[in-house]
Amino acid sequence: MPVGPFDQQTSNRIRGEARPRPSAHTFSGRDVLATGYDDYLLWVPDYDPTVDWHAEFATLLQERMTVEIRYTSLYGERTWTARWPASGRAADEPDLGGWSQYENE
Repeated sequence: MPVGPFDQQTSNRIRGEARPRPSAHTFSGRDVLATGYDDYLLWVPDYDPTVDWHAEFATLLQERMTVEIRYTSLYGERTWTARWPASGRAADEPDLGGWSQYENE
């Protein structure tokens, strides 16, 4: 079920009542990310999969969540979508670390 842009309201809904609460980076509808942006959208400090609530967090990311990012070239000529986890990657496509990417028509 799509939840919309990754803003504070959406982040709060995704994190629900988890205790302790995962941290999140959120975006407004007009954010522009610098090349090489390398922060997590959701994270827990000192992640340890043997800790019960960390394992629940891993389940959220691995089994219950899909991330789709839609973006436009700086000049507006082309639009792209990236999706994690990848869906239907063709054999001749490069491995993008679990992401799939395609140009929108």
